[in-house]
Amino acid sequence: KNVDIYSLGKIEYFKDGGGYLEISTQLQNGNAKFTPHFLPVGVMSKNGVRYLDNSIRSGELVKANAIVRGSFDNYPYINGDGIFDVQAKIKNVDFKFLESWPPLKELTASLRFHADSMDIFATHGNIEGIKIEKTTARIPQLSKVDNNLLLDIHAQTNGSDALKFLSRTSLKNIAEQLDFLKFSNKNSGADLSTSLYMDIPLKGNKPAQIDGDIVFVDSDVSIKTPYIPFKKLNGKIKLSERGLIGGKLQGQLWLQPFKLTLKSKTTPFDSIVGEFKSKISTTGINQLSGLSFNDYISGEATINGKLRIDSPHKNIPRKIVIDIQSNLQNMDIHFPDGLSKAPLEKTPFKLSINILEDHTLIESFFGHSVTFSAEKYKSNPLLIKSLAFDPSPAKTKRINTEPAEYLWKSNLVINTTENSITPLTDDKSIFNANIQLQTLNIDSWMPLFNQVVSATDLSDSKTNSRVKINLNASTLSIFGLDLGAMQFDIEKNKDFAINFIGDKATGNIIFPAQTKNPVEINFKKLHITQQKDNKTDKEPSPKTAIATSSEQKSDEKILNKTDQLVNKWQASDFPALKIHCDSCQYNQQLLGSIDLETLPSIKSTNQSDNNWTAIKGRWYFKKLFQIKFSGLWQNHQTRIQGNVNSDNFDKLNEFWDLSSGVKKSKLTASFLFRWPNAPWDFNMSQLDGEITTNLSSGYIEEISAQG
Repeated sequence: KNVDIYSLGKIEYFKDGGGYLEISTQLQNGNAKFTPHFLPVGVMSKNGVRYLDNSIRSGELVKANAIVRGSFDNYPYINGDGIFDVQAKIKNVDFKFLESWPPLKELTASLRFHADSMDIFATHGNIEGIKIEKTTARIPQLSKVDNNLLLDIHAQTNGSDALKFLSRTSLKNIAEQLDFLKFSNKNSGADLSTSLYMDIPLKGNKPAQIDGDIVFVDSDVSIKTPYIPFKKLNGKIKLSERGLIGGKLQGQLWLQPFKLTLKSKTTPFDSIVGEFKSKISTTGINQLSGLSFNDYISGEATINGKLRIDSPHKNIPRKIVIDIQSNLQNMDIHFPDGLSKAPLEKTPFKLSINILEDHTLIESFFGHSVTFSAEKYKSNPLLIKSLAFDPSPAKTKRINTEPAEYLWKSNLVINTTENSITPLTDDKSIFNANIQLQTLNIDSWMPLFNQVVSATDLSDSKTNSRVKINLNASTLSIFGLDLGAMQFDIEKNKDFAINFIGDKATGNIIFPAQTKNPVEINFKKLHITQQKDNKTDKEPSPKTAIATSSEQKSDEKILNKTDQLVNKWQASDFPALKIHCDSCQYNQQLLGSIDLETLPSIKSTNQSDNNWTAIKGRWYFKKLFQIKFSGLWQNHQTRIQGNVNSDNFDKLNEFWDLSSGVKKSKLTASFLFRWPNAPWDFNMSQLDGEITTNLSSGYIEEISAQG
């Protein structure tokens, strides 16, 4: 009932025993699963029978022809003294070459059992998405106790499917050697051509013998961590049972020509080593760092690299080492003004990547100034272990010899430990760092941040990655104002949030993912201290409501320095802001609470229309005073107007350290101020406007002749 059988033949029995067999049989429309039932299993080895029973899972037996001719005693005629020949065609068959391998599906093939051998000639099929063509499988002696399966596989596939298949077979050591690579699946399909010849024992634990090639055809491949892309790779790598043993590849690296030569090395253990040569440009540096340095780096430089892939050996895990070196000649590096560095020449650059079983180690050296190390575990984001920057001019060749103010007043050091890792299971996580700074000078960071980092659109789903950074600064300064020691916890998930805590400032900043929403800055406290001027012997007065001439000059000097640092900023450069401060203080003067909101102009084609920002806010001190104000900053002109209210004018005078004979009076006032600069560039000599005041109730106390 499983097959249609047509048979013709004769059987002769001899008087002295034995006999002669001559049969011709045709089978059609059968179930391929039962093919072994029609074979002489009585004279086949148990391993051979078991292999056939387990290999053919399902499918159609289209047609089979069998011829048996010879004496009973010599059946199945393995010595050529008779004929045993079965030829069959099968289709849509699920076939397993080996029990540990994934099944070969939709197999179309011809089967031949001749004497004691089995041959399969496959013309179509797929295994784990890999297209199989011109593949043969052979067992030379079915009656032998220790059978060997000989496979000759030819396939077209893409790299991802190839690694997936290899990882599920006895060839998983090859998949492990290539696991650090990521293949880009192309819409056009295959980018690898594979040829493998394998001699596989069907019994025992003897290793298979392998000889094969993997041919790259315009393949796009990248190293996973850090991201290093190889485009249009062409060439061939050789395989053996040890894994990769050599080859040559060429293509593009960072849009520059790339060549790699590989060869095997057997001491102290199996390795494959290679050397490559290419060029690096701004594109490559951007891809390595994940930032944009287009404004600071130009030109291209030759790089030389070495690659070593160690196979697992006893207790030594697999290891992949990639070393890249260059002197960056013909590449101009222009640091932003805040870094005060001129272009560097012949700066040595080294990058070392160690890819281990469960994590990746990265070390980089830039000139004599910057050293960087990081590691990434598979289940965790990139962890910065250390970053050190030494801006000493003695160690760096400078073209511009003028005195400079460096970004870091002392060395920058970033250190992290195992305890600081926050496990983030989201695949989009980027990195987690713990940073220690002796001095953080925000003035110099601003242009670098704006031009390198802030170009990233937080609302872009492609950049919706998670970041966690802990930063500790022993001294934080901004525009000459001292904010003391500060700890920052920075996290980007959807929004970008910065929580900070210190002796003089505590609060948070939220950069929204949607740029139409305002940036929120909240201070629980903000106590600003003016940094000492080494050229001035006189300390600033603790009370600053009415400044002396020397104090005013000192303040103006700070404001002028601020304006120099940001003199390129215009009103339209700022996002919408929403600022709140619970407890504000300047030096020793309490300032109360402040609310401030800004709304920039909506972008239009007319540039002059864009350059304005509306301002509104409230400055208040409980039971003492309240100031409501609004204004406009446009084209380097600022206009502020508002109202002042106080129910206790004499207490207000005491608060500001003023003398007045008015007692128990209420104050209402209105004001309008204008000055020809940005809001922070306030200068009394340039101030224009008017103040109207009104005192109600109260009295003037008696004043003595002495005043």
